[in-house]
Amino acid sequence: MKKAVSFLLAVFILIIPLVSCSSDSQAPQNSSISVEYITSPIACGKVASIKISGKPATKYSIKVYYRSGASSAAGLRDTVSDKEGFAYWSWNIGSRTTPGEHRIVIKGGGDTLETYFTTI
Repeated sequence: MKKAVSFLLAVFILIIPLVSCSSDSQAPQNSSISVEYITSPIACGKVASIKISGKPATKYSIKVYYRSGASSAAGLRDTVSDKEGFAYWSWNIGSRTTPGEHRIVIKGGGDTLETYFTTI
């Protein structure tokens, strides 16, 4: 009986953080922006990309935040979504980027999405 309780407790401790963390990368209920694809985890020195679904023909901005501050990578410029509402960005992750979780903020059409990606 002690083994069964210990096992269930271990499973509970491991699963609860995963469930609560999974909502971090999703759009709020009232946002029209959602993540379709993101390269995460990704190795430093590689090219990261994100695809979002939003409103068609809408201008979107993206900011990627590292420990050192906001990224100025060339691929992180404003873009206009296509007729289906999809927008894409790709950018180089610096080879000296500190591994860990980094915040992405996307704004457009009156909505904001905050999500995260992980460098390894």
